[in-house]
Order: sequence, then structure tokens, then C-alpha cells
Amino acid sequence: MKAIVTKITAFLLAAVDLLVFGILPMPSLVGRGIATADDPIYLTAHRGVKAKAPENTIPAYQIAIDMGFYSVETDVHLTKDGVWVISHNDNIKKWYNGDAEIAETNYADLLKYRIKGGPGWLKYGTLRIPTLDEYLDLFIGTKSRPQIEIKTSGDDYKGIDKILEAVESRNLGEQALIISFDLGQLQYIRHTLQSDIELWYLCGEITQKEIDEAKTIGGNVWLSCNWEQNTVETMQKSVDAGIPVSMWTVDSLKDARMLYEAGFRYMETDRLAP
Repeated sequence: MKAIVTKITAFLLAAVDLLVFGILPMPSLVGRGIATADDPIYLTAHRGVKAKAPENTIPAYQIAIDMGFYSVETDVHLTKDGVWVISHNDNIKKWYNGDAEIAETNYADLLKYRIKGGPGWLKYGTLRIPTLDEYLDLFIGTKSRPQIEIKTSGDDYKGIDKILEAVESRNLGEQALIISFDLGQLQYIRHTLQSDIELWYLCGEITQKEIDEAKTIGGNVWLSCNWEQNTVETMQKSVDAGIPVSMWTVDSLKDARMLYEAGFRYMETDRLAP
């Protein structure tokens, strides 16, 4: 009887979250028998747990850590005055009540704006654009891995050394990983800054070109690919070449089960739970 009451209570609380705050349920892979505690899927929370809090916000990251996600992905941009802040887009207008290009705006001016929507945004009160430092502080003393995507691009690598300094100053060097679509950025981190931090090279479809490019970065490198553009065979080709693979974003239980049974264990998600 107690178990039935517990299930009913959980259902009612989930219904309230969905109807009042727009917070979506997230099926557990272990709970659905897809993975086990001894042989898990190592899930990355894409931009935090964006089904339960606005993406790329401190609550979204804290929820991911509390839920036991393997890693928590974030996106960083450099402000005009050299502060790394967190946003997927280079302009804040999608999520904030203002219109500002991050690269052309000082950090203090970005703080004038607040989150205007997203799951649970009423629940968390006023949320302003977070910094990389605030994000990294959440991981101190935890098992979850900060996963930092550098969103700036081009030949100017200004400020990348500050990312590494922020990671190392918190003793997160072995825990954190940095990801980017920009091959040059990852080569700069490995060869110029001489960092052995784990690096993931982001790509669409995995071809021999992506595998060869990943190898130029050096050791401790992965390919992180768009799942919808790949097959088990294209991803396995990278693994066979010595480059491990993660993939984004895997949001259906069916896909997660198929990939697990094919031997893949590292996935990024918007909708699933460990």
C-alpha cells in the first residue's frame, strides 16, 4: 500500500510541475532496464537539465549534478571586457529580456537582463546570465564532469587560456573536458597551451576526414558526433581507429537501447535521465 501511495504522490507532483511550471518528465535509463548500475550509460546533460530549468542556467546545472549525470554541457562566449559567460547563442535575445551581442557588450551590462522563459523559470525567480566561474564552482567536490563548449570561432584564440586557468584553479583539470567544432582551438589548447585536458572534437557525420583531424590534436581526444547524421558503422569506424565516440543528442529510449546494445556508452541528452 505504501508503494502505491508513493507512486501516486510522485505522479501528482510530476503533473503539477508539468502544468504549472512546464517541467517535463525524464525517464530513467536504469529504471527502464536499458542500462545497469554496474554497466551504465554515461549521460551528458545538454545545456544542463533543460527539461526542468531554463537551459544554460545555474539551476539547470545543479539539477544535473544532483541527478548524477556523468557530465554537464555548457556553452561559453567571451564578453567585450574579457569575461566568459554562458549562452548558446552569441546574442542573448532568445532567452533574456534584451537584445545584446555578447562579444560587443561588457559583462556588467549583460547583468541588466533576466531570463524570460523556459521550463520552471517561474519556480527559480530572477535568473541572469551566469559566468563560467559560477558554473565551475558547482562541480567542486562532485563526481560530475564540467563539459565546456567554446562557442567563439575564428583565428583569434583570445581568452582560451583563461578557461584553462579557471579549471585548474579549482583543481578540476582531470575532471573537466573542453569541446569545440573548431579544430584549431583544440590544437591550440593541446600544442600551444600544452594542456593535456580531455578534448572532444564536435562534428556532424563521422568520416575519415574527422578521424584524421582528431588525431592531429594528440592524445586524450574524442569525437562527439551528431547522432542523427551517423550510424553504428560510422561511429564504430572511429572507435576502431583509436578515437572514442560520444554522440548528441539521444532523446528516445529506443535509440538509447539500440546504442547500448551496440556497445556505445557515452551519450548526450535533453530528455533522458541516468
